Amino acid sequence: MDDLDDIINQLGRGKNMMTEINLEIQVQKERLQKASEDIDATYSITKRTKKMLSYFKRQIMTDKIIWVFVILLIIGIIIIIILKAVGFKGDNFNSNVVPNTNSSIAVTK
Repeated sequence: MDDLDDIINQLGRGKNMMTEINLEIQVQKERLQKASEDIDATYSITKRTKKMLSYFKRQIMTDKIIWVFVILLIIGIIIIIILKAVGFKGDNFNSNVVPNTNSSIAVTK
């Protein structure tokens, strides 16, 4: 009978050990599930961040294009001011020269 009692005691200890192992497995399972939820949340945040960065990149490129056009406009205005100061009119760059109106060729009708 002692052998039978030993086997029953070992079965009881095995059952207790199995219960402890099941509790540990449950705790590990909950930890893994929480980690999985955190990963999903991080992925969602990363996705939204990527969209926002794309939006800001487009805004910056638009701002750069606007600045390029403003700078080109300012350069054009400066060139016009310089040409007016130098005396540029039409096709003749040296507009200080007065054309000869007293030509000897007479126009006849």
